Amino acid sequence: MAQDIKQRGKTASSNLFTFASENCTRDSPYFIGSVIYATYDAVTFATHDAIQKQIEAGLSKGKFVLMIPKAETGIKDTAILLQITEITTLPREQQLQDTRLEIAKTSDVPDVFTCSELGYTGLNGKILGMYVKGDELTFGSDVPSMLSPQQYVIIAPPAEIIDCIINTHTTEERVHLGTFRPTETIQTTLSVPFYIPVSDLLGKRTGVFGVTRSGKSNLNKGLVVELDKFSEKSKTKVGQLIFDADGEYFTDNIHSAAVTTVRNGRVTVYSTNPIDDQIPLKLDFYADPQAGLSWAKEILLAAGRDATYIEAFLNTNLTAIEDIPDLPHNQQLRERRKNLFYYCILYKAGFIPNPGNITINLDPNFTHALRDVIYEAVPQLQPTSITTLDELLIEVERVIVFAKQHRWNHPHLTTASGNPLFDADDKALLTFLTPNAGSSGVAALAPVRIYHDATASDVFANILSHLDAGEIVIIDLSSADESQDFMTEKIISKLYYHQNTKLKQKLLNKTHFVQTYLEEAQTIFPALKQDYRSIYEKIAKQGGKLNLGCVYLTQSPSSCDKRFLDQTENIFVSYLNSIDEITFLSKINSKFELHRNEINNSKSKGYLRGITESGRFIVPFQAIQFQVNNAVH
Repeated sequence: MAQDIKQRGKTASSNLFTFASENCTRDSPYFIGSVIYATYDAVTFATHDAIQKQIEAGLSKGKFVLMIPKAETGIKDTAILLQITEITTLPREQQLQDTRLEIAKTSDVPDVFTCSELGYTGLNGKILGMYVKGDELTFGSDVPSMLSPQQYVIIAPPAEIIDCIINTHTTEERVHLGTFRPTETIQTTLSVPFYIPVSDLLGKRTGVFGVTRSGKSNLNKGLVVELDKFSEKSKTKVGQLIFDADGEYFTDNIHSAAVTTVRNGRVTVYSTNPIDDQIPLKLDFYADPQAGLSWAKEILLAAGRDATYIEAFLNTNLTAIEDIPDLPHNQQLRERRKNLFYYCILYKAGFIPNPGNITINLDPNFTHALRDVIYEAVPQLQPTSITTLDELLIEVERVIVFAKQHRWNHPHLTTASGNPLFDADDKALLTFLTPNAGSSGVAALAPVRIYHDATASDVFANILSHLDAGEIVIIDLSSADESQDFMTEKIISKLYYHQNTKLKQKLLNKTHFVQTYLEEAQTIFPALKQDYRSIYEKIAKQGGKLNLGCVYLTQSPSSCDKRFLDQTENIFVSYLNSIDEITFLSKINSKFELHRNEINNSKSKGYLRGITESGRFIVPFQAIQFQVNNAVH
C-alpha cells in the first residue's frame, strides 16, 4: 500500500467536467445509451449490443455511469452519477419477444433491420447524486432539477474519470486500500486504485464484516500499516492498540505476514503468557482490587466453580479505593474493610504483594472490645495497630473464628448504631477466606495467581506511553483463555480514562489519535446482553471527542449491540452467507440494500464493498493482499 498527498481538487473537477463537455453527444466514443424514463431517484435507458461491445468491461450490474445534459441544452458543468441496477423491459418489449420467438421457430436469419431492432436492451440505474463544478469537485446526494429524458445522454466513464468519482477527497492524506472492482468476474485488468482519507479513520468507528477467511483481517492489517507509516512521518501521531485473539498480528502464517514483520521496530507485544521478546501482561491485584476481583470472577466462572460459598464470593462488589473518600463518612470504613478482606484472601492464596503499591490503611479498626476478646487467650500477640498484611490476616482470621462460634450474632459483632458489623458481602469474603472443613477456599484462586505480578502497575503506564508516542501495541490474547474479555475491557478502560484526563487538562489536540482494533466484536458488545461492558458504549458515543477510534471485526453484525453500530462511520463488507445479516446491515446503512445479492454471492477473498464517513456511495474494491513484499506498496 502507499500513501500520498496530491492537490487533486481542482484537477478532479476539471478532468470530470472537461470529459463531460467533450462527450455530451451521441457521437461520443463513450456514449452507451439514451434515457427513456427518469425520476429523481432512478433512470431507465436503452442501449444496444453494438455499443456494449465497444465498452471496456461491458455494462455490468453495479457499473458507474454518468447522465449528462446534451450539448444543445446549453447546460454545462453538471453530471448525474448512476449505478446500473438491473436489466428492464423496453416499451416495445412484447413485440421484440414475439419476433425472437418467430425467429426461434423458423431458424431464419433475420434481416439487418430486424437484427438492429433486437439488439436493444433496457437498463435501470439508481441515481447516486450529482456533480457540480466548483473550485473543487462537489457532489450532492440529490438532483435539484431534471430535464425531460430525451435531453440527456448516458456515458460510460473511462478509468481516469472513475478515479475522480471514487477518490473525490482533495488535499488530504489518504491511504490506499485496493483497486476498484465493480464485479467479481474480472473482464479487464483492475487499474483504478481506491483510496480513503486518513481523516475518515482517525477517531472514528469502523466496522469490518464478513465470514471467516473472506479478507477482514487482511484489510485490518493494511489499515494498521498504512496508519503507522502516516504516524511515523507526520506531525500527527497515531497510536494503535490491537487485541490479537489468535496471534495472527504478531506471527507470520500461510495466509499473510504479521504486522511485527512488516513494521519491525515499531511494534511492542504484550502477552499473558509471553514468549521470545514479548512483555508480560499481568495485573497487580493489590494495586487495583476492583479489577483484580473482576478478573478472578471471570476465571472462576469460566472454570465452572459453582460451590455456594464461591458463588457468594463471585457476587461481591468492591468500591474502588480512590472512590472511598467520596462516600458518606459512615460508609467509608465499611467499604475499606471489604478491600482489606479481599487483601487477606490474596495474601493467603499466595499473591505476593508490593507494599509500595498498597495505598490503603491496613488497619480494619475493629472495636477494642472485639479485639480484646479475640486475643484473650494470647494477649501478647495483639498489636497496638495493624500495619502489615501478616498482622491483618491474623486478626481477620481470629475475628472469623469468633464470629462462626457465635453464628455471626454477638454484641461485639454489631456497630455503635446497632447494625450488624458484617453485611452479606463481608460474610461472603470472610467465608471464602476461611470456609468450612473440606472446602478449597482460597486454593480455588490458584489458576488466577499466574496473572498477578507485583510490578505490573507499570505495564499499563508503558502501554499508554507507546500509544502516546504514536506506535503499535499488540495485546496477545491467544493464550489468555477465560481472561480475554476482562483484559480487553481493562486496557480499553485505562486508555479511555487516559484520553479523558488529557481532554480535561486541555492536553488533547488534533496531532495525536489512538486507534483500537477488536476482533470477534459480537463477543465484546453483544446484542442480546444489555449489561455489556459500558466502556464500549462510551467509546461509541464519546470516542470521537477523545481522538479515540475503534476498528471492529465480526462475522455477524446483527449479533453486535446496535447502539455501537449506529455510531459507526465506516463500513467494509466482504462475503456474508446469511440473508438475515445482510438485511440487518441494510437497516444500519440503507445504501447496502442495492448490494444485497452481490454481498451474498461474491466469495472472492479480499473482495469488499465499503463506504466511509466522507464517501457518498458504496465502492466495490479488491483489497491489497497483505504480504511482506507488497503490504506497503
